[in-house]
Amino acid sequence: FDYVPEELRHLAPAWLPQGQGRVALVAPNVPEPARRGGTLLPRVRIKGDFDPDVRLKDMDAMGIEKQLLNPEFGQYAYETEPRLAAAMCRSANRAIGNVIRAHPDRFIGSAVIPTQNIRASLEEAERAFDTGFQTFFMKAAQGGKSFDDQYFWPLYDFANEHNVPVSVHANSRDWGSVADPKRMGESWG
Repeated sequence: FDYVPEELRHLAPAWLPQGQGRVALVAPNVPEPARRGGTLLPRVRIKGDFDPDVRLKDMDAMGIEKQLLNPEFGQYAYETEPRLAAAMCRSANRAIGNVIRAHPDRFIGSAVIPTQNIRASLEEAERAFDTGFQTFFMKAAQGGKSFDDQYFWPLYDFANEHNVPVSVHANSRDWGSVADPKRMGESWG
């Protein structure tokens, strides 16, 4: 959340304790409260996890020429208010963009797109493309829309026009979408 504007920071999600050593990403004004089943056990980060120079040394040691940097899902909770979601996506993309610009021969980035608002999606797609991102990342359907819903067509048109692949994170919380547990089974999530 480093680049989220100050006037929106009070709305940003936070990792809060949920009991039994578990935490959950909790966002203000989210219609569905955090559920114990959806919480994560806190984990210890690897030393230098977010340090590109440390990562480059690890990549060299493992013979990895180039790495795709994809935002961590918790950094942009899709159930948040659309203005905040757009700001969170921009913040994550800016942070990844800083690494890409510093090491363009070693990292490529997947820009996260705020699909709660198609206009914001297009603005972020254009901004990310113009700053060197080579892929886009989005969560499966918003508000029960399936991947083929016309709502997404402007984003797909932009990606197609610029030959940018789009990766999708399926989510069982989108009732009515292609990842609907009623169609896929409860274990899908």
